[in-house]
Amino acid sequence: MAHARRKYFDVHTTLKSPLAAEALDRIGKLYQIEREIHGCSPEERLAARQARAVPVLNELYAWMLEKASQVDPKSPLMEALKYSLNRWESLCRYAQDGRLSIDNNSAERSIRGVGIGRKNYMFFGSDNGGDRAAVLYSLVETRLCRVRHRHVWTKPLRGSREFDPSLRLLMHGEFLRLGHR
Repeated sequence: MAHARRKYFDVHTTLKSPLAAEALDRIGKLYQIEREIHGCSPEERLAARQARAVPVLNELYAWMLEKASQVDPKSPLMEALKYSLNRWESLCRYAQDGRLSIDNNSAERSIRGVGIGRKNYMFFGSDNGGDRAAVLYSLVETRLCRVRHRHVWTKPLRGSREFDPSLRLLMHGEFLRLGHR
């Protein structure tokens, strides 16, 4: 939903389009619902989405169809409408599963460092330097993931025979000390 919202945002900032502003308001209602149900169980999120978000999505879809027939076919607003309408099923998928997020912003944020540093990673001086950087980068990113989602990573492993003691390096931050040897 964030990519569709960005299209309307760009149209609104450049053209001050009232229709783009209305689209942003309608999409904003969906994000408000998500803020209110953040932290709930997937079952509770699904129930809330079915009760509250699906009607807003249906209204948004009808509004977009109506406006698509009224807007100049070559306008930037029409491009935003086409983008949303062509991806409507994918944009609404989150409302059918309580485990899904309304957008992929967290995934994009998590890989931003890779995209920004991509060119820098080509110049490590040697293949061994690149290998070491890849290992360190993997450890750091895994650690960050485990800190953010500790309940997901530690709960299934506690008391499990499959628990790998080497994971303690990541779970307790000991990998930071490895560089000082």
